[in-house]
Amino acid sequence: MHDQVVARFVKDFMDKDITPYVPAPQGIDLDDYKWAYQGGS
Repeated sequence: MHDQVVARFVKDFMDKDITPYVPAPQGIDLDDYKWAYQGGS
């Protein structure tokens, strides 16, 4: 994501409001997924 404000919001949202409550699909590393989703940055 090019807009750092939006990127930070999405990361915080995923870390605080999704990851703790939604189980990861089998075989998926959520940290790797979130890293890739944000463009690997």
